[in-house]
Amino acid sequence: GVLRMLGADPLPPGALLEEIRAARLRALVVHDATPGLAFDDAALDLLRHVPHIVFLGITDTPLAQAAEAVLPAAAFPEKEGTWTNDDVIVQRFEPCLPPSGEARPDWEALGALERALGRADGYVSLDALRADLGLFQAHRRTVEVG
Repeated sequence: GVLRMLGADPLPPGALLEEIRAARLRALVVHDATPGLAFDDAALDLLRHVPHIVFLGITDTPLAQAAEAVLPAAAFPEKEGTWTNDDVIVQRFEPCLPPSGEARPDWEALGALERALGRADGYVSLDALRADLGLFQAHRRTVEVG
C-alpha cells in the first residue's frame, strides 16, 4: 500500500509512537480517513517532533494546520472506491459528484507525492492498485453498488 508506494518499511505494531517520541521519524504522512476525529493537544504536541508532516484529508483541522503540506482529498461521494463489511464482502462504490476544488482521490494524491519524491513506479490507475492489493481475490465475494 502506501508504504510500498513511498519506499518505506512498515513499523511493528505500536512502534510509531516510540519513533515519534524519540524524534527518529523524518516525515509522516497522515491520512485523515475519519473526518471529525479530534487530535488532542498532547497528540498535536507529540507530532511537533516530526520535521515534515503531510496531511491528506477533506477537512481543515488543527492537524492539517500543523502539517507542512496538505493534499486535499476527495470526499466519499466524490471518488470511486471499495470497502469491506463485517462479512468480508468487498463492495465497490462509484462517485456521484465531481471532486471539489483541487481535491482528488487518495490514491492519486499519494501517487503525486510519490512522483514529487522522485519515485516514478507508482500506481497509474485504481484498477492497478486494487490488483496489487488483491482486493478482488476469488475467496472474497464482491457486491457491485451502483
